[in-house]
Amino acid sequence: MLGVTPDRGAEEHLRAIRLLMERATVYRAISAPTALVGGLLSVGLAGAMLLWQRGPDERNIDARVYFEAWFFVLLVTLTVNMLFLWRGALDRGQPVISAGFRLAMRSVAPGFFAGVALSGVLTVTTQVTLEPTLMWLVCYGLGLLATMNFAPRSIIVLGWAFLFTGIGAFVYFMNQSLLPDVDLPTPTRFYPAAMMGATFGLYHLVYAACTWPRHHDALEAAERRPLVTESHPPLP
Repeated sequence: MLGVTPDRGAEEHLRAIRLLMERATVYRAISAPTALVGGLLSVGLAGAMLLWQRGPDERNIDARVYFEAWFFVLLVTLTVNMLFLWRGALDRGQPVISAGFRLAMRSVAPGFFAGVALSGVLTVTTQVTLEPTLMWLVCYGLGLLATMNFAPRSIIVLGWAFLFTGIGAFVYFMNQSLLPDVDLPTPTRFYPAAMMGATFGLYHLVYAACTWPRHHDALEAAERRPLVTESHPPLP
């Protein structure tokens, strides 16, 4: 049967992981400006939604509009990230769609796909609820944590922050039926947009601020250090 043998497939998988680990500083440098763009867009959109909701007639955001607006922010952020990846690969004389890139995409795809697919919950009713937002936090955190074998530590910390926030908020706000005698705050119509701004907005801005000082140093160090190419001999 034609195709890649199990040994050959494992060899290519290990090679891709090693390549990604050697480029960890590059990914940290690229993700800093990407996080800044995504954070600013998220804070801006969340602020606009909250201002619109605070109108005199207590307006609610339509669930479909809510989903489409945040999906647009996601697409813009992913596009910006691809541009940074393309420019970095071009500067190093390497292909963008490398074995390492494919491995990274396969790692984050399940979590990200689950978040987008399950967003159909938003279209069931016309009113935005907090549950889908918390689901996004959990799925995004799981997607980032799927790269823990080769991603820089800063991305893993960000993944844990999203995961713990999503699970913690869900347990805290959704326990009304389990603990009827406990006086917990009831989520209001402002909570979904506020939660998105606080996490996808502020978390990414904090991440960008913490990693940005190393941005240029990381790029320069990565450019000086020769990277393993995809044509090197098989791993022992």
